[in-house]
Amino acid sequence: EGGTIGDDTDKAGTQVTIEAELIAVLVNISEQLVQDGEIDVVSDVLADFVQAMNERLDFACFQGDGTEDATHGGITGVFNFGTAVTAAAGRNSVAATKIDDWLKCLTGVADVVLERAARWWEHPTLTAASLGVLDGNDRPIFLPAQEAPALGALGSRLGYPITPVSAAPSTDGASAQISAFGDPDGFVVGIRRDMQLDESKEHRFANFQRTIRGVMRGDAKGRRADALTVLSTAA
Repeated sequence: EGGTIGDDTDKAGTQVTIEAELIAVLVNISEQLVQDGEIDVVSDVLADFVQAMNERLDFACFQGDGTEDATHGGITGVFNFGTAVTAAAGRNSVAATKIDDWLKCLTGVADVVLERAARWWEHPTLTAASLGVLDGNDRPIFLPAQEAPALGALGSRLGYPITPVSAAPSTDGASAQISAFGDPDGFVVGIRRDMQLDESKEHRFANFQRTIRGVMRGDAKGRRADALTVLSTAA
């Protein structure tokens, strides 16, 4: 009663420093094609820019191994940042896994994560391969969205929604990473600004071409390893 309120240290201890990396593309389009095309070629190319840049950032955020190159951008993605969990010996494919492997992944995070908006992230083909995994009563541990609706999810497993990620690992075999689980707030994604798209008719003036440049700056970094787990098949 009337005492001094102490400064918080827990929240301050989870901050990370984001260094925005550059994702840039330069595409040259024939001016004749732009003028004579039956469709709006420029709009089509701009849509490709958006998809390509999002795919590049998605790959780095989920599969990045920290290498400073054009593929990983120095980012260590979710599947290389989270705490590793391995299926029991002999279970070297998704279909061979059992409910206890998935439970080990689910319970490998900090206890508080299970009370938050936790979810699974995995490649859609590996979700399909896991449909035969059963619980102790021979019922699938996967529930489709019709039975367990969740925004942006195609279904749920053990009570938590599954988010399909085409940029996640897709290999189904021995020692393969097959799914990540945890709290999205355990991993930070920072976008410096919206994608910037510009065009110029002067850059390739002598070739009668129009040049379109797309630039995005972003970075991602894990905040707490115990907020995320990654399930792999046995060797």
